[in-house]
Amino acid sequence: MGWPIGLGLTVGDMARFGALDGAMALPGYELKPLLVLVDAAGKVLWTDGHARHKHQSPDETIRQLDRALTDALGGE
Repeated sequence: MGWPIGLGLTVGDMARFGALDGAMALPGYELKPLLVLVDAAGKVLWTDGHARHKHQSPDETIRQLDRALTDALGGE
């Protein structure tokens, strides 16, 4: 899977990709990072709901992702 890297992009470039957080005008915070778990068919199984942007602890995000992976694999 390709993973685009925005190194060297301008804010205008990011806007064209639809990657800006319209609610945040503070320079350096224009983007809203998002983690997404997608299955082989392209169905979104989980997202972190912009956890980093909301200052959620990384440990909590990892717990949630781990649970989503376990569920997706049919485990307990």
